[in-house]
Amino acid sequence: MWFSDQRNGAIIRYDGNHMKSYQHDPKDPNSLGSIYPECLFVDPSGLIWVGAGGLNRFDPASETFTHYRHDPNDPESISNDAVNAIHMDHLGYLWVGTTEGLDRLDVKTGKFDHFKHNPDDPTSLSNDKVRVIYEDREGTLWVGTGLPWEHNPEGGLNKFDRSKGTFTRYLHDPNNVNSLAGNKVRAIFEDSKGNFWIGTDKDGLHTLDRKTGKFTHHSYDPKHPEKLSRPPVNSVVGYDHITFILEDSDGKIWIGTAANGINRYDPVGQKITHFG
Repeated sequence: MWFSDQRNGAIIRYDGNHMKSYQHDPKDPNSLGSIYPECLFVDPSGLIWVGAGGLNRFDPASETFTHYRHDPNDPESISNDAVNAIHMDHLGYLWVGTTEGLDRLDVKTGKFDHFKHNPDDPTSLSNDKVRVIYEDREGTLWVGTGLPWEHNPEGGLNKFDRSKGTFTRYLHDPNNVNSLAGNKVRAIFEDSKGNFWIGTDKDGLHTLDRKTGKFTHHSYDPKHPEKLSRPPVNSVVGYDHITFILEDSDGKIWIGTAANGINRYDPVGQKITHFG
């Protein structure tokens, strides 16, 4: 098992008995790229990809790091060294979300293709601040954008059309109750029953009908706190967004937030349990 330890600036391997830590050492080029590992992904071959001062590839067999960093003189280098999301799709491409757009790495050549927001093109990425990348069971790639601590309305959910290299945008519309509650998209998840979940800022727990493009908003109801929702928004913290949505082996849905704990939803009993 691998996980990132942001407090100590390391990635950690746990084999069930022992832990081994790999940290940034400015004097050692064969170390983690920075002291802040933002995200971690284990690909099917067992290689570890980490967003930390660029994109880092770690080979556990040889315990060696390969670094991919932005080079202003190389248009095929990574867009930016601030990496927020990593995902390898079913075709073997590594998708990397940065603060300056979405990149696709050909792992064989080490070259990046770039997908960026263009204000004059409605089929481009809705925003360059990429926070989450997800591939559903049909092989469709989804990209969530927008930084929740930035006080602006920018962001959105994007569905990628591989054949055209274009995006369909899903954005908050104050005149449409079936649109996103907020544009800061951090969590995307398809559960075992095919329900497609989207988590945003504000009171933003949704399920999306991918055929119609309509969102169902599962808002918090203080009169019925047992109903499906995220925990009540912590109004003291301005960036209390949904950070993850997952399903456990019993079919229960877990909804994590930045500032007010976790909800566990039991679809059978239709009941929420809150862990503060």
